[in-house]
Amino acid sequence: MWRGGRGDRVIEEKGFVMRFWSVVLIAAAVGLAGCFSLAKMGVEEVTGEKADIEVIKPITADLKGYNSIEVEPFVSGVGDLVPTALVDVLSGEVIACLKERGLFKNVSPVSPGKPAEPTLLVGGMVTDYKKPEKGAKRIVSKGALFSVHVVLKDKKSGEELGRAIARGRLQTMFRGGEETLMKKAAASVANFIDEAHTPTPGKWEKMEGKLQKKF
Repeated sequence: MWRGGRGDRVIEEKGFVMRFWSVVLIAAAVGLAGCFSLAKMGVEEVTGEKADIEVIKPITADLKGYNSIEVEPFVSGVGDLVPTALVDVLSGEVIACLKERGLFKNVSPVSPGKPAEPTLLVGGMVTDYKKPEKGAKRIVSKGALFSVHVVLKDKKSGEELGRAIARGRLQTMFRGGEETLMKKAAASVANFIDEAHTPTPGKWEKMEGKLQKKF
């Protein structure tokens, strides 16, 4: 009986390796597509760190029916723990973030009286603050934090449309001071509203869509 030589065994081994890695790659792709629900849990479930936007009451109203949004002055719910100067300018920074996104025709500080057209009203309270460390202390710190309990309402009716905790962070490896921290919190407030106005697919949804097309 002919048993083949060394060259035949090498070819057979190479073929086995190629088939093995093909199976591994396919299984990985299928597993990845099936595990997107786990990936969507994000940093919070893996590290215990809360998300930048923690939705308490989702915004279900159609915000495209609103051309105007007004921003109330924010208040401190932690007393002197957060510098008053930061709280005082938070509403102005939220206005700047909303204007930058350009989803509403009119973005302004709150005005007295009932609005003539459908108008959103956003405001809230600072609920947590961890001051950024300086120098060597920043290396061992757990990062700075600026948390805002934000509420979105219909100004005319007073109906609450949504509620969330919006957070600003400065991780130890990044530079920035108290003002940068406050601006990040303001951006999270604006993102909470903007995402309800015009939802955008996240990176996991985009990758999942691509995988579904391929397989």
